[in-house]
Amino acid sequence: MDNVRGLLDRIEYLGQVLLTDRQYICMGDTAGSSTNRLQRAERKLSQRLYDLFDNNDFAAVVYGSSALQNNAILSNIDLMIFAHGAESSKIQKVVSIFRSVMEGEGILIDFEIPLHRRLLVTFEFASQAAESGPPLDETGNVSSISDASEYLSSDEMLRRLAFIVLTTPNKIIAATTGGTNRLKGLEMTTARKLVTTIQHLRQSEVRTADEFVNLVMSDGGQGEGKHLGYQPRHDVLKKLRKIFHDVQNTSLE
Repeated sequence: MDNVRGLLDRIEYLGQVLLTDRQYICMGDTAGSSTNRLQRAERKLSQRLYDLFDNNDFAAVVYGSSALQNNAILSNIDLMIFAHGAESSKIQKVVSIFRSVMEGEGILIDFEIPLHRRLLVTFEFASQAAESGPPLDETGNVSSISDASEYLSSDEMLRRLAFIVLTTPNKIIAATTGGTNRLKGLEMTTARKLVTTIQHLRQSEVRTADEFVNLVMSDGGQGEGKHLGYQPRHDVLKKLRKIFHDVQNTSLE
């Protein structure tokens, strides 16, 4: 029994070392835990964004792993801010604020999609992303996501990312009333587009939430879900089911 306990302790230790080496943060509940670090970072971002945008409508949301309720580890905080303008000076200030807070809290920054491209998005651009939906190739299937730096910096990639943000779990950390209302409208438009896209790929009506979720996770039944980009996490699947029910109920009214 002691040998088994020792082996499990060793496995736990090696797991902690691996997570630390990869700069992942374990989400604990002690006084100096990463949960508090996450909350502190969100609070700092919120305060500085309110100061930056003043009385201008905006909505700042975190998405990805930091927005999931039951997440055990955190690698980075993903942030997207929706506003009416995205002039270069405002983008530079947003990037500076984000980097300052993340570095101050020792939280990893994901540079795969450049910060100056993904942190600040206009409501108008997000509306285009919501209405256009995931890009389709010449065969009518969802286009693949290239890992080339040029593609990751492109408008198409940013539209795909905005679409994902609006149809997966996210959390508002700072917003005006007008910005919140605009964001909710974008989420409903994006939800409808996702449902119609899946029906188009399926070439028939989707009747149940489970069928809808399975089709989303398999690129409309044509792949392994890598092209649409949704992760098979509990909170993500729950949000997709809610999207289907919300769209169906709205259509029936």
